[in-house]
Amino acid sequence: MTTWTEQRRIRRRRRRRMEEIVGWIVVPPMLVGLWWGGTYVYDTFKEPAMAVITAAKAIQAKGVSGREP
Repeated sequence: MTTWTEQRRIRRRRRRRMEEIVGWIVVPPMLVGLWWGGTYVYDTFKEPAMAVITAAKAIQAKGVSGREP
């Protein structure tokens, strides 16, 4: 017969071990999914952002009023 403190210690040890196992199983696919999602978002917004930057540079090169000198 074990005391309640020993039982609690055993439960805590099992819980920590289970958390480690779940962490090693769940975290890598989650990181891969975040990486994949980040690259998708980056590729999606890269072209429109570059178009805006190019247009802003063209407007700035022409001058503030938009008239050519």
